[in-house]
Amino acid sequence: AAATERQIRNDLGLAATRAYGQVLRAGAGRRASASAVAAAEENARTAEARRDAGTGTEADVLSMRVHLAEMRARAIDAVSAERIARAELNRLMNAPLDRQWLVDEPAVGVPGLSDATILLEQALRQRPEIEQAALRTDVSRAMRQSARSALLPQAVVQGGYEWNDGQRAGPAGSWIVGANVRV
Repeated sequence: AAATERQIRNDLGLAATRAYGQVLRAGAGRRASASAVAAAEENARTAEARRDAGTGTEADVLSMRVHLAEMRARAIDAVSAERIARAELNRLMNAPLDRQWLVDEPAVGVPGLSDATILLEQALRQRPEIEQAALRTDVSRAMRQSARSALLPQAVVQGGYEWNDGQRAGPAGSWIVGANVRV
């Protein structure tokens, strides 16, 4: 049960880490789409200025407006993706779904190869799945041993003596002896 609880905690931690990464990625996508919208707006203004100056065509302006509309649609999708990612992170943290967190990109450390080997060995030793597998192996061995012992011959001897009047050699005493052999 303790190993199962640790497994659930590890799974929840992994899901929260993934959700945090999704929030970071969605935030970057939202910022990139906002920049794309700003660039498309500038391109549309430039196309209109060229058309007004006589060096561009109405088709150029329409093309830039279509591009601007596409970038605005992507920006809307990016904002939605970020809201969904934040709601998922809040759900995993058992917080209100609309709560806003200030998320920051974590610092990345580069462990050496020897550190990675040590960390990998430590992680494998502490994995609940490995502990659960070891426990299942122990249970299987015990069940196999119990099944084997049921196939072995058994000899049982039992006996008893009873007295009811408080005296051992009195007339109310009785005794029983039994033997049992099972093959």
